[in-house]
This record gives sequence, C-alpha cells and structure tokens, in this order.
Amino acid sequence: MSVFRQKMFSTSYSDIAWWLFVLAVFVGLVILWFGKFDGSPGQPVVLARPSPDTELVATGLPSSPAAAADEHTNFIPPASLLQQKVVENLRRFQTEFRQMAPGATVSAAPGSSNRDLVAKDLGDLFARTGLAASAKVAMTKPKPETASADMLLYTRQENREIVYKFMAAMYPYISGKTMLVFDQRFTLDRLHLVIQGIPRFNSDGSVVFSRNTAESSKSEGGKPDLTQGRSL
Repeated sequence: MSVFRQKMFSTSYSDIAWWLFVLAVFVGLVILWFGKFDGSPGQPVVLARPSPDTELVATGLPSSPAAAADEHTNFIPPASLLQQKVVENLRRFQTEFRQMAPGATVSAAPGSSNRDLVAKDLGDLFARTGLAASAKVAMTKPKPETASADMLLYTRQENREIVYKFMAAMYPYISGKTMLVFDQRFTLDRLHLVIQGIPRFNSDGSVVFSRNTAESSKSEGGKPDLTQGRSL
C-alpha cells in the first residue's frame, strides 16, 4: 500500500473516531437533559406550571379507545401481581432515599366511596413498604388551579425530582394527572396525596381517571372541599 493511501485511510479513521466521540457526547447530554422521561408510561411528564406554587404532571399514557372499553366504574381490588409490582417499586424508592426517611399519607376527597377505597389501598401499600408517614400536616383550602387534577400531591419544591420518582413508583397501580402543590410544611417525610378525580378500574384493579369533565362534575356534585377529605 502506498504512503498516500496509508495517510488517506489513517485520516478517514481519525475523522470517524472524532465524529463518533462527538455523537456520544451529544447523546449523553440529551440523556442528561431529558433523563426524567425514559419513554415508559410511568415516568412523570410535566404538562404545565399554572403558578409558581403548582405544577401539573402526568403519569401513564392516555387510554386508547380499546383500553377505555375495558374500564369499569365499580371498584376492583388490585390483583396480586399488580400489588407485587407496586410494592417492589415503592421498596426500591424507599431504599434509594432511605437516608432522607421519605413518608406519605393519603386522603380522598369526599363524595365517592371508590375514592375512599383507592386511598385505603394506597395507604396499605405505603404501610407495607415503610412509607407510611406517622405525622400529618393540617390541610388548607386548595388553590383554584388544582380543581381539574385527578390527584394532588403536597411537597416542597426542592424535593420535586424525588417526588417524580415517588409518582413513578406508584405506577402501574394508579396513573393520571397530578398537581404538585409546593408547600414548605410538607417535608419529604410528610408528603400528602389527595385522590380527587373520578376513578375507573381496569380488570387487574389498576386505577385510571375519567376524562369526561361533565361526567366528573355530575358524579361529584361540584368541586370537592378537600379540607374535609377523609384520611387513610
């Protein structure tokens, strides 16, 4: 092989190696920037920030017409395999942040026995995984922008990234639109989840929420007073 051809191939390989390095760096930066969403339905996706103290986040992809046809309005208890999956998720979350001693309470807005049952099941799951908080924070009247959310989750703003992982851990048992309400009183060991939407149930007992606003208003008789919610 001539010296010219050797130099040509040497230069080509060097260029390819350089561009592969640049591509790897670019991909790494993209993953770092968008790391919160890995494409799985349980990963929280930020939908809106209605105010400095609130953030609307969704877990679970929208139901397809075929999936919606399988939803039931009557309560269905979570199947054993579903419970096992969520328990594993919550225990993994609890282990990752053990030094920060995370804990949560859950309550249901009044007016729906199904909401009460969902809150009870979640409370049981928290208890089984060491996430049940012993102390509760007094609730205040919710902000107007929280009314359309399926769930409310009270937390400190600086714990938002950790709370994303907490939300992902509750999937696939429960999914929907959650309004994060930033309040300094709700430390990581005193997170509080409020179920306020109209729950529907898949055949395995997993919970989704009605997307029909008119139906929700009719079923609940107006906006619930969450200061009177039932705690589990």
